[in-house]
Amino acid sequence: MKSVTIKMPCPREECEAVLEVAIFPGSPGRLTGPPEKCYPPEPAEISNISVHRGDCKHVELLYEDDSFVEDVLNYLSEREQEREDEYYENQGKFERERDD
Repeated sequence: MKSVTIKMPCPREECEAVLEVAIFPGSPGRLTGPPEKCYPPEPAEISNISVHRGDCKHVELLYEDDSFVEDVLNYLSEREQEREDEYYENQGKFERERDD
């Protein structure tokens, strides 16, 4: 899996900045099957955090905050779910229009 760059709000409540975060989402690995097809799991890893908009004094602290990786992965998951929901909602509209 390759690195992904996203824009997301700073997770600190007192901050209104938008961050640009480059993250390798990790890999669950493959531990069953033929040995030549197995590989170890890889943890998610943040490679870069920069301020996209606003002013954020937390960037350096976020590199050290282990929970920030989970925040980013959750944000990615939520955006993916929103895109999926929107896709199926649009598909439903298309089907209804086609049936009319």
